[in-house]
Amino acid sequence: MIELAQTGKEKCILVGVPTRSNLKTEVDESLTELALLADTAGAEVVGRITQDRDHPEPATFIGKGKVEELHQRLKDETIPLVIFDDDLSPAQVRNLERLMECKVLDRSGLILDIFASRAKSSEAKNTGGACTAGISFAAPHAPMDAFVQTIRRHRHEGPRGNTNRNRPPVDPYAH
Repeated sequence: MIELAQTGKEKCILVGVPTRSNLKTEVDESLTELALLADTAGAEVVGRITQDRDHPEPATFIGKGKVEELHQRLKDETIPLVIFDDDLSPAQVRNLERLMECKVLDRSGLILDIFASRAKSSEAKNTGGACTAGISFAAPHAPMDAFVQTIRRHRHEGPRGNTNRNRPPVDPYAH
């Protein structure tokens, strides 16, 4: 979760990448929405950076020069968080965190952070919407076997575990 600094909010910079498939105006609108999400999560947006690209860089999503420019700004202004408007792969997050020496989130991670911070009970935190959202988010980020096993477990046992161990599974196609 986003941790609150002494000033009350953690500073962050938003990053958007207009490509051939999305126009700069669409990215600007999306960054405005992302700023509202960041505020909801407890972050203070102190800047926005965009980089026009034909396609995202596989290792870092943005180009090497933009990573260096962003890293320098983060150091100069002591900003601990960067939030990307697009979904990042786990490798991209790792690479960016290593190169920029800060925490990196993408839009989906920010939304999950908001879900987790809004959950009231421990049950809601572990089995509610945040869990379902986490499973959905983890799908492209985890090996398919692990994802399938998780879905099967939740389908057959439910989020709280199997309460009907002696009952055989119901065949939905039996008449």
